[in-house]
Amino acid sequence: MIKLQSKLILILMMGMFALSATAQTTAQPVYEAGKHYTLIDPPVATRAPDGQVEVVEIFSYACPHCLQFSPHISAWEADKPSNVHFRRVPAMFNPTFQVFARAYITADTLGITEQSHRPMFDAVHTEKRGFRSLDDIAEFYGDYGVEPEKFLSTAESFAVVTRMNQESNDSRRYGLRGTPSVVVNGRYLVSANDVLRTHQQMLEVVDFLVAKETASPTPAAPVDSL
Repeated sequence: MIKLQSKLILILMMGMFALSATAQTTAQPVYEAGKHYTLIDPPVATRAPDGQVEVVEIFSYACPHCLQFSPHISAWEADKPSNVHFRRVPAMFNPTFQVFARAYITADTLGITEQSHRPMFDAVHTEKRGFRSLDDIAEFYGDYGVEPEKFLSTAESFAVVTRMNQESNDSRRYGLRGTPSVVVNGRYLVSANDVLRTHQQMLEVVDFLVAKETASPTPAAPVDSL
């Protein structure tokens, strides 16, 4: 009888352990609007191809927190889901941010951001290079095969000016208040706050929202005309 009772107890304990392990495996974190992310209302039109979820990193080369976030978001980008369209948008809060925003958009238009993105962060924050104007920045991009004159003329081109206006308008509609921030599908804004204290936590919320948009696609917001 004692052996039988021992076996029953062992079976019950094993069953409880299995249920507990299953619950831990299947439980998914639940994030809330207004706590972990902000709803963007009305939503902002995305620039992603049909059927893809857009993820936008809002940053500035002048922002030390963006420097710290950069390797995390870059690693996330390298391993992102196949249905995610990722892009970067430079913030334009003040004249300094605006100069760096024009520099990034110009470099992107010239096709050199893949090589120059991280080095620009290092030049500003590690090397302490005193970029006082777009002319100074143009010299930096000379290391990436673009003559300063070419860089400056592109910076004043219709394409760059138009994109500056588009990105500035979108950022205003996002309700952007700080950097770094991440916008998912023009509908959700994720930023560090009292609840999201680490870059990894921010990206976990981004993953949650990407999964949410993938599972239940929402109609695209109308594209504004400038």
